Amino acid sequence: MLDLGMLSRCSRAFDVLSHATNLRIIDFLFNGSKSAGSIANALSGDVGAIEENLSTLESAGLIVQSGTGRKRLFSLHPAIFKKDAQARRIDFGSCAIEFKTGEEESFTGRLKRLIKSPLPADTELLNKCAGVSHIFANMNRIAIINLLIKGIEIDEGMIRTLPIDEADIERNISILEKAGIIQVEKREGTTTYHLEPNVYKREKFLDLIEFGFCSVGFRFRHLDDSKMELGVV
Repeated sequence: MLDLGMLSRCSRAFDVLSHATNLRIIDFLFNGSKSAGSIANALSGDVGAIEENLSTLESAGLIVQSGTGRKRLFSLHPAIFKKDAQARRIDFGSCAIEFKTGEEESFTGRLKRLIKSPLPADTELLNKCAGVSHIFANMNRIAIINLLIKGIEIDEGMIRTLPIDEADIERNISILEKAGIIQVEKREGTTTYHLEPNVYKREKFLDLIEFGFCSVGFRFRHLDDSKMELGVV
């Protein structure tokens, strides 16, 4: 049975992250709390426009603010952000996204980065990651992936059990296939669907769809909402 609330939370989160400026702000805030002016200077943007982005991110539960007036500082929500030397993860409980820094380092260099601030992500990679987020900013596409994750491979009859209009199923299947996320095979008059094995990685507690520059994860197989769902977004 589909958890529509969970699908909605995930799709809304990915919708916010599908805007490259929002993702750039998040990347910048991994280095610590900043004022709206500092963020605008770093991103070469207008303060008014950046404040609108900050408002969107705050409404989505991705960032928090402290202080008042000119002393206002914005920070990443501490419950959902994790970082290491080469990647940053935004984890909502039921779904997650991780984007890379875009640079390779030696083992010693990575250790130093773990102690200090992480490397900033490459702008081009962030733009690509925003594009990936756009793919998942849709409840129906997430529902299709949810079914595939739980069933590994499904046939046409199974996919039509989803509470989605038939035309919308076909449209979203086409989008996911063109993005290289799923494979559609026709054999002996039967159509089957499964996740592309080159991008799908099944871990113990997280199912990952790996694009290289970023990855998207889901916990549909084993999520216990009462224990794991953060409910932030």
